Amino acid sequence: MMNYKKLFLFLFWFLCFDFCCSAQDIELRPLGPFSQDDRVLILSPHPDDDAIATGGLIHQLVKSNIPLKIIYLTNGDNNEPAFIVYEKRLVIRQKAVLMMGKLRAKESTNSMGSLGVKSDQLVFLGYPDWGTEDIFKSFWSEKKPFKTGLTRVNKVPYAEALSTGSPYLGDSILNDLKQVLLDFKPTRIFVASQLDSQRDHRAAFLFLQVALWDLKDQIPPYDVYTFLVHAASKWPTPRGFHPELTWLPPKKFENEHMDWFTLPLSREDIIKKKAAIAFFKTQIAYNHAYLVTFVRQNELFCKLPEINLTKSGESALNATGAVIFNKDDNFVYIKLNSDYWAEASTKVQVYLLGYSKKLAFDQMPKIRLDIEEKNTKIFVFEKNNPIFVPEAKVEQSPNSKDLLITFPIKALADPDHLLVSVKAHTPDLQEREGWRVININN
Repeated sequence: MMNYKKLFLFLFWFLCFDFCCSAQDIELRPLGPFSQDDRVLILSPHPDDDAIATGGLIHQLVKSNIPLKIIYLTNGDNNEPAFIVYEKRLVIRQKAVLMMGKLRAKESTNSMGSLGVKSDQLVFLGYPDWGTEDIFKSFWSEKKPFKTGLTRVNKVPYAEALSTGSPYLGDSILNDLKQVLLDFKPTRIFVASQLDSQRDHRAAFLFLQVALWDLKDQIPPYDVYTFLVHAASKWPTPRGFHPELTWLPPKKFENEHMDWFTLPLSREDIIKKKAAIAFFKTQIAYNHAYLVTFVRQNELFCKLPEINLTKSGESALNATGAVIFNKDDNFVYIKLNSDYWAEASTKVQVYLLGYSKKLAFDQMPKIRLDIEEKNTKIFVFEKNNPIFVPEAKVEQSPNSKDLLITFPIKALADPDHLLVSVKAHTPDLQEREGWRVININN
């Protein structure tokens, strides 16, 4: 006989848990119709993110004969846990690892083919899986190229890549993206969110943002939409194939000033998307329930507003209301509410990467601030090399436990824009704030 008491408790817990992980009250605006004048570009961090986040969108675009181009930042060649499950053995030899990268690219080609996308609409860049954000922060023209752990290479190894043999440097990735943008001239761009918890996903957004700044006057007007794949440990819930459910934003972003967009999927879209995901056998063997979780009644996209700082000292808050950005003529200020960094924090880490139309991005400083709370010391690094910036300081705000970080604008080469990331490390938590686009000079 069924134990109804246990069933009731399970359903109660399940509904409460789902409510905690997804925001129920965020307004979802329709993505809006596409026209024959549209040209859609999708930047996928790995093979499979294209189908997971945009499979339904892709199917609709193909049916409407709207020009489409899909770029893959990496070949996903560093997912050792998935490779072990798929191959039923350790995959550690260089040749075997690179073969998995080729196989993942082939899976995307077949998956997109099932949706009607032709192979000449796909562009594989072949940069290092789990390495692209490190490249963005530290590896540019004057440094030795980044070298990966599993593949043990420092340049693009795949013959089908856009620029085979290109060194693992930020310049290479940026030039590849600019080449595709100039050739294709998209009107709508879809890319992983800068708030995604996976590093290659954030890097895809960052490289795209710089490429678009560089090409500001060389390509037609465009709209950029982002998608989330990794945002919370239990998001979205429930796991598994539930096409009757709606894909909702994570609850952690409910106070964010983000515009959320939903794309309804037809029954045919859902069937086609599920079939497209099934081609990723290297990933499904490892985590089938997670991949098919994204096959729902809709697909979800968002826009995170840029933060404008004026000389009058206008400030802006982040998603939690715990980080405030400000400036004056000489300094940039970042204030961290104590609820964000906590007294128990052992380190706060801030990245400040400036962009200026007067200086090539590879020549701009790439600043990292390591802040030790116990003695309120601040250590400054440029591309991982320690530097001395006497004006940089950190202090607790008067009458509070908030941290106030001060950094000179001149040490950032007087940027027009800033890409900023703030992370607080505690003994039992590493909070990821993602990246923010801050406009310094409007």
